[in-house]
Amino acid sequence: MMIWSLIVSSLPWFPSALSPFSLILLATMLIFSRFPWLGLFCIVVAIQEIRITDRVNLLWPESTQAVSCAGEVRVDRLLNQAIDFSSASATWTQIDCHGLEEGSRVKLQAGPNYRLQTGDRVKGLFRLSPVIGFQNPGGFDARRHALANGWRVKAQLVDGEILSQTSQRSSLRDQTHAWPNPIRGLAQALLFGEKQALDRRVLTVFETLGLSHLLAISGLHVGLVLAALWWLAGRSVWPRHPHQRAIFRSGIVCLGAYFIASWTLFSPSVVRAGVMATFLSVIPVFGLRFTLHQVIAITLACIVVFDPMIALSTGFLMSAGAIVLIAQILWATRTRGLIHLLVMQLGFSCVLAVLLSHWLGFDYPWLGILANVVVVPLLPVLLLVLAIALVFDWGWLVAVANTVIAWSIETLDVLLFRTNFGVIPSEWVL
Repeated sequence: MMIWSLIVSSLPWFPSALSPFSLILLATMLIFSRFPWLGLFCIVVAIQEIRITDRVNLLWPESTQAVSCAGEVRVDRLLNQAIDFSSASATWTQIDCHGLEEGSRVKLQAGPNYRLQTGDRVKGLFRLSPVIGFQNPGGFDARRHALANGWRVKAQLVDGEILSQTSQRSSLRDQTHAWPNPIRGLAQALLFGEKQALDRRVLTVFETLGLSHLLAISGLHVGLVLAALWWLAGRSVWPRHPHQRAIFRSGIVCLGAYFIASWTLFSPSVVRAGVMATFLSVIPVFGLRFTLHQVIAITLACIVVFDPMIALSTGFLMSAGAIVLIAQILWATRTRGLIHLLVMQLGFSCVLAVLLSHWLGFDYPWLGILANVVVVPLLPVLLLVLAIALVFDWGWLVAVANTVIAWSIETLDVLLFRTNFGVIPSEWVL
């Protein structure tokens, strides 16, 4: 319980379980009890707790009265969008309010008369209010969550106008509005990270299969795309010299990582995956050899040094844990080749995914076990088809892909809700 308290003390949805003084006292006891590494861990958690507390105090105090200010913000990422409500993470580009400067990030909320899109600029009058700490006592800490996202205040759009972005990215996104469903929603989710246009049946099927996390731009998609670039660069006939080939492959991966990060407006999960892929591609250039565990440790350490408050990010903690688990499985199975990867995916789906879903309280039907094996390998093909159809504006490819996707969703819908494939594994099986 003591170690669990140490772990949760720095998580965004828990209050501080132990004070820094208690952590340092515990570290001293552990060091003199011949547990120096565990004591060092306690010291690191204590330092992190002090830094987090100090950063939380930089947010607007909870006692601050709400004020109205004129300014302009840029929408960086959509958080939620409904018929009568929209919320997003945004950055001030112009502000005349005391206590905030340009570049400050806020949680932006807008009413039913405004439809926010990633990359838009919103100019008008905003009502600014502080982030309130515990919305339910002893549970979710809203101020730590705000700190993890970099928000200083909450901003409610009172009156203003939305200046739509006219970049190439927004033009391509607008091009998908003419596509039929379900391919339109999938394209906007997988290529632009916007899930509000997803067909309801598609979303229901993916949620039932336990695959809803695939319907957004994430580190998994970045890893698949950059791995494909690495493989294609390795199959090129030029350059022939091994060292020059290593430089060429590394350069292709680095450029791909930067392009994807800029395309997603530098989404945190995409940046993390790009940093790890870049590090992996640069290692052969210098003739160095690291194990996957060493690469993960070095990458995570660099990310934390660059942004210490990343430890508050739930996505970062979950991504790091998933990567470490995958590395451990690869080390234990000595996986080599595509067939072995598919076997590992099947084993993961049959055992770990079912158990974790059961423990977390999610429904995980029998068909979800097979869907993990089939959908994940096909995801790079779907991404490639959507990108080609979008860039070259091939209507025939959109029609063919939409027919295949609609047929697949219809088939899965029948199997899930009209057969035993939709049955949840029983307690006895689990």
